[in-house]
Order: sequence, then C-alpha cells, then structure tokens
Amino acid sequence: MDRKVAGDEFRLSALYNRLGRLWSEQPAQVWDEVAPSHKIEECRLTLVGKILNDPSVNFLAFQNTMKLIWRTDLVDISQGGASLYIVKFQTEQVKQRVLENSPWLFANHLVILKPWRVNTPLHCYDFTTCEFWVQVFGLPLERCTENMISKVVAHIGRVVVVRIEHKDGAKLKVGKARVEMDLQKPLKTGLLIKVEGKNLWLDFRYERLSHYCYSYGKLGHDAMSCKDFPYDESKMDEKDSLLYGSWLKAEVRAHSPFWRTFYDENHPRDAADESIPETPQPPSAIIPVQDSPPAVPEVQVQTNRGKQPMDAPDCNQIITSAKPLQWQPMVEEA
Repeated sequence: MDRKVAGDEFRLSALYNRLGRLWSEQPAQVWDEVAPSHKIEECRLTLVGKILNDPSVNFLAFQNTMKLIWRTDLVDISQGGASLYIVKFQTEQVKQRVLENSPWLFANHLVILKPWRVNTPLHCYDFTTCEFWVQVFGLPLERCTENMISKVVAHIGRVVVVRIEHKDGAKLKVGKARVEMDLQKPLKTGLLIKVEGKNLWLDFRYERLSHYCYSYGKLGHDAMSCKDFPYDESKMDEKDSLLYGSWLKAEVRAHSPFWRTFYDENHPRDAADESIPETPQPPSAIIPVQDSPPAVPEVQVQTNRGKQPMDAPDCNQIITSAKPLQWQPMVEEA
C-alpha cells in the first residue's frame, strides 16, 4: 500500500475515533469541481515560505529585504499565518531564479521556500527539509567526477543535481551538489573514504548557511541557546576542539580541524611536547634568600699626601648630587 494512502487512512481513523458520537454515518463531502484556471496559473507562480524556528521578525523589513536581495519588484509577499509567507511572482523566470538560488537568509535566519502543491493547505507544507549547495574538497583530480560527487554527498541527503566548477578561475576543479537535507539532523562535516587502499578525508562546505549550533551542529540556533548540549564557554575558546565551526561555511574558505589533523597541517602538538625543560643551574649560581639585607662592610679609604679621607656612602642613602671627578696624574711616592 502506498505510504501516502496509508497515512490518509490512519488520520481518518484517528479522526473518527476522536469525533465519537459527533461523527455521522454520512460519508465525507466530495467536491470535485475544478479550480478556476486563473487561480491555478497564479498558484504556479507562487512559493510558500517559512523562517526556520519562527523568530519574531518585522514583516515590513522582511518584505523589503527579500525584494532587495532577489533584485526584483515583480513579487508580492503576504503573511499566511503561523510564521508562513505567501510569495507571488509575476513571471516564471524570476520565480525559478529565486527558487534555484535558495536558500536565502534574513538577519542570519534561514528562509525556506517550497513550490506550490495542489490540494495542500498551508499548514501541511513540510519545512523540515531544505536544499543546499554543498561543496566537496579533497578529491583527487581524476576522481572529481559527477558520479563520485553524487556518491559522496549521498551521505548528506537526497541528491538533486551535481556540478563540477573551476574555483576562482583556476584550473583546480571543485565539485558541488545540490542536496535536500533534513534540518532536524546535525550537519555532516566531512567524509573519510578509501580509494585503492589509500585513505582520504573530504571536507564539506555549505553555501548560504544560516547560524547553527557549534556544539550540536543543528541549524536554527547557536551554542548559547542549545537545549541538547549545555553551553560551555571554555570550549568555545578552544575552536580546534569543537566538532563544528565557521569552517563549514563556503565563504570562510578554511579547512576543518579534521582536515588539519588528518593531513598534519599546522596540527598543534601536546603541551608535553611543546614545553622546554628548565636549564639546571650550578650550586654557585644559586643565591640564598635572606630575611634581612646583608651587612655592608666598612670601606677603608687610603689617604694620599695628607688629604682628608673620603667618606664612603651609606648603602641606605640616596645620592642626589655629586661633584664631577677631576683627573690628576699619578705621582710615584719617593
């Protein structure tokens, strides 16, 4: 039996039981009238949107921002209730461009867009999945093919389309794929593969990734508001010890700590390896600590030719001024 049909029958059975005596023997009303053609055409140019986790947003700001980043005024955005938005375009070309370049961000919140579905109420749209462009780094040149990319990203979700691009005009090929991901699951950071007996680590980078939890890896909240893992500020300072980080975003252009660990790229050593032992000192170099300052020996000044002896300065006195010394030739005594 088809899963959708089985689900409908289950819901009907649950509804009958809940209605109890309110349920009549009369079957459900059947209305098979065809919807007006102009409404069908209007709906074909419509997308249904939702902001992940239903944040409180200013609708006017949301409307103006979306028109700005979509680079079009040929769109009408209205609220559909329960944090849902109805987006009506005037041309199929603009609608497809917006949909194919999704997801979009508003104030770093994920905006999920779904095509119109016939005979589907707004509250029945599924926003637990979203399509992302995922870049794959680390494949050998000869392995950077659409077939290989498809196999790799299949571990993330349902593969929609695969592309091979040249990165920043260089000859280096970078494979990426559009993947429908389950937003209720943590992000995939990478994949360890074995090619002809050789282990390789592949990094994943996501385009237009909204804020997500560095502790758990789920989209829609940050580490400070995570309900699954208590926030630990000490771990936030040790970025290389985190399982998730900003390196998952394609625009960051940085490898993951797993990449650096696997390929030993600037991998920090243990503190025991980095510490430098203290240089041992000979006994003569050890100066004992005394409770009181040592006594100053009396200074004997030898007189020369009846001159007055010089007064030795006291070690506790501060010399504020001194007369300049005058040089005199040394005369041998007879």
